Amino acid sequence: MNQVKAKISSKRYIYIKSRDEKFSLDNNFYAINWFNTKFGWMYNLYGLLVGRLLLKSGGRLRFKGSITKVLKGDDQRKRDTLLIVKYPSGNVFKSIVEKKYFQIASLLRINSVDKFTFGFAAKNAITPDRPTRDTQRHYGIHHFKGNDSTLGLLQDPKLRDPVQIIFAGMIKANLFAGDEKEARFQVPCVMDGLIVYAAENEMTLNHFLESEVYQSVIETTESSFIGILKREF
Repeated sequence: MNQVKAKISSKRYIYIKSRDEKFSLDNNFYAINWFNTKFGWMYNLYGLLVGRLLLKSGGRLRFKGSITKVLKGDDQRKRDTLLIVKYPSGNVFKSIVEKKYFQIASLLRINSVDKFTFGFAAKNAITPDRPTRDTQRHYGIHHFKGNDSTLGLLQDPKLRDPVQIIFAGMIKANLFAGDEKEARFQVPCVMDGLIVYAAENEMTLNHFLESEVYQSVIETTESSFIGILKREF
């Protein structure tokens, strides 16, 4: 299955469309939310309201964090919040967004965020099955425009030392909105790939991300945004 269509109002539909014909929406995938927050309390309320629905449907919140420091990148791609949510399949995502309860709760999200960007990623094999959820550790984000060659370099554990990868994946599907007949508008997605790192302290993370070794990773991308995150979940 390479497309999922969901009805979210009497005249409005959303569509998930695979970028890659080999990527099936029947399998697990990860929604990558990258946005600015206008009203934190309102977004947190939205999260509380939809969290139980997500869990009952088999989905999981995998990561939430906010940018505290920018190491590389321009304002066009900079946002202040990263949220990663796992869905078992496209049909599960469809069942959630078609519920009236979710649609009403989503009004809180719509009014609490700015510069919202979104894509669906498949995780790379270097992502651990049970990543740490330690909010006391220090985290870094590298999102980029490019292809799988960037993640290919990170297959070598020596290149990743002394940090741990929490998530690594490539965007494989995009979200569109439109009427019953046509997907007319794509929800913006400013990245092709995403890597989230963890380290015991910020100095270690900074040294790794700014090292000559890691420059070889950055050089495989068309453009990159790299920053330090404070983890909230």
